[in-house]
Amino acid sequence: MPTQTLFRYLSVPLLLTAVLLAGKLVSIGMGEPPADLGNRASAATVPQRDAASLYVGSNKCERCHTHPIDDDKRSGRTTFMTLTEYPKWLHEDKHSLAYDVLGGTNSLQIGRLMGIAPQTDRKCLSCHSVDCSSTQCSEASDAALAALRSLGVSCEACHGPASKWLRVHDDEKAWRNVLPPQAKTAQGLVDLRDPVVRAEKCLSCHLGNAPEGKVVTHEMYAAGHPPVSGFEVETFLDAMPTHWMPADVQPGEIQKHYLDRAYPAKEKMRKTRFMAIGGLVAVREYARLIGYYAKTRATAQAVVAGAGASTELAVYDCQACHHELTLPSWRQVRGYHGHPGRPPARAWPLVLGNLGLAASGEHQASLRKALQSLNDALDRQPFGDPAQVAAAAARIEEECQKAIDSLRLTDINATDLVRAICRIGAQELPDYESARQLGWAFDVIRREAPALAADAEIAKSWAVLRDGLALQLPKEKELVVNKSVPQTLTAAAAYRPETFSEAWRKLESKIP
Repeated sequence: MPTQTLFRYLSVPLLLTAVLLAGKLVSIGMGEPPADLGNRASAATVPQRDAASLYVGSNKCERCHTHPIDDDKRSGRTTFMTLTEYPKWLHEDKHSLAYDVLGGTNSLQIGRLMGIAPQTDRKCLSCHSVDCSSTQCSEASDAALAALRSLGVSCEACHGPASKWLRVHDDEKAWRNVLPPQAKTAQGLVDLRDPVVRAEKCLSCHLGNAPEGKVVTHEMYAAGHPPVSGFEVETFLDAMPTHWMPADVQPGEIQKHYLDRAYPAKEKMRKTRFMAIGGLVAVREYARLIGYYAKTRATAQAVVAGAGASTELAVYDCQACHHELTLPSWRQVRGYHGHPGRPPARAWPLVLGNLGLAASGEHQASLRKALQSLNDALDRQPFGDPAQVAAAAARIEEECQKAIDSLRLTDINATDLVRAICRIGAQELPDYESARQLGWAFDVIRREAPALAADAEIAKSWAVLRDGLALQLPKEKELVVNKSVPQTLTAAAAYRPETFSEAWRKLESKIP
């Protein structure tokens, strides 16, 4: 294949650079921490300790976040949150079922094969509930821990252990209108209004975070864990029941910490911009993930010369080994970025990251160079040269952070951006998960651009992609393994990129 193949996931910036204009990164999004309700929550109280941020249990949140009272309205609390967050989460959100799945037949079989107890092992709890293996739960009784775990991905799993900020976070004189976001973060609150923090928190489970123990390993997959599909933050947020208040309607004293515009409601393409930011965060987090395991291998080899330290296979492109064996194959037609058969980096985290790359201005060239150095290091030997992979990953992380810090978007040409995405889908023959990233990106833009959303012909072409790639995420509350996973696996097995290439071409031809 020509050199172009080397950049089939890194070439997107060339198509998008003219689409995104320089501006300023701002951070807005979600409301104050959610809350708790119900019998399950009442028992989940973990004792507090002033010296550290500890989990306090969701019943402490329930007291205020179940329904508002008159004082809440008089104090202005309901201008930036509904105070009905907990019942919305409990009764409608899949995250409340995350722990329940660990008691299912498939999970118990995985545990038996791995020699672990899924309902108590950190490998599972770190993403399916709250990881209480650290000192954050050191004073909790066994009963309190069991109750806290049973809530699944509850309030503090996303918003942070609350012992240091619970009592003051509703005080407008000591917290809400006084402390800047970084001061709140210092007390343990995870500031989910910030799109960078929000993407990082979501991706810690939906992509992986090794230091936090949030990795679906190759061993887990072999034992029967369903595949963790690609993840686009804005798309998945849209599929969640909204237990936060949109930034557009929040009061000025809240918005001023996150905005540099006098009238934020005039920003018409906010979710599109957040999508680009989230994609850049995905690249950074993937670099951290693969770099973590490369450092482990490099360290082992430094201690014992020539040591064949094992690597975590799950951080590479699964489809490099686990794919259909057919002739002719679109994979051979597409070609490889290096030696065939050497597992490359995962493709899907890089696809949307290229939106951020395109908008990263002066950092674009250095970031692309760092990404190419990772490809080269991975191609040097099977699973890559660990020292070189670690060095390349560190460079990517550094360059991504520079780009995130300086990224400024003031306007997005939605029509040109959609046309660029269509060209990528038509020309690059992406794998299934990468094609879904492109589809989700298209939909985020389509829903924010009136001209695209109202066009009947575009809607017809979009429906072909939506249905064929299984892009529409189930919104009803149910165990993901019951519907979403089988739906995705069926679509992945039937996927042929050449079919969708034609759909992308037809869609591009209908864009005004």
